Amino acid sequence: DLIQSLASGRLYTQAEHMCSAYPEPTLLVEFDPARQFTMVSKEALAHTGPHTILAKMVVLVLHFPKLRLIWSPSPRYTSELFRVLKQGREQPDPAAAQAVAAEVAAGDSGVVV
Repeated sequence: DLIQSLASGRLYTQAEHMCSAYPEPTLLVEFDPARQFTMVSKEALAHTGPHTILAKMVVLVLHFPKLRLIWSPSPRYTSELFRVLKQGREQPDPAAAQAVAAEVAAGDSGVVV
């Protein structure tokens, strides 16, 4: 969940790892098509002010300027988006992806794939 990840700082850490490990880090934010999208849910408002979540999103974007954001309204849209983005590109190498994940887990996220 985007709001929980922002509130806990987990998304910041993930962005840090992605930006150091990949030349074009991308964050996919997929929301439920059955619910209206909002940056602040009613539940979140009970625990934090609306500006806190938005401020954390701004900090994320400012601290990681090469991080690309993709907003997707549904899983179907995400699937189609991946199909379009994948056209004309090679299949990802699972071994290379696992190597990057292992480097990040070990704390040495300076590897660029």
